[in-house]
Amino acid sequence: LDEAEANNARAMSDEQTKNLLERNERLQLENEDLIDSFRDAIERLCNARDEDETSLMVARSALMSTASELEARLAAADAALRTLRDEFTTFCGEVDKDTSEIIHKLMAENRQLYEQMSARSFEIEQLESQLQAEKRR
Repeated sequence: LDEAEANNARAMSDEQTKNLLERNERLQLENEDLIDSFRDAIERLCNARDEDETSLMVARSALMSTASELEARLAAADAALRTLRDEFTTFCGEVDKDTSEIIHKLMAENRQLYEQMSARSFEIEQLESQLQAEKRR
């Protein structure tokens, strides 16, 4: 009986060992699949991060390029405005100078015309006096 029980116990032990080994093998395969999935997920995350970093660098570069272009355009517009202001200031100065010259010339011409008119009036008055004196004689 002892030998039968021992054989039976060995058979059960061998069956249990076989079941445990199969279960262990299934768990190892599941663990390997899980580890492979985890590695794939990490690799995808790393690739996505690298792509995001690349996209960020491209976007940053585009933004810096646009900012530089905008800065250059602003500088050009500022320079154009400065040039226009300087030209306008020069033009206004020349217009003021020309206007002053014209006014002075007109005043001088008016003075000459007034003097000539006064002289002619005086001459006319003298001639009228002479004419009346002649008529009285």
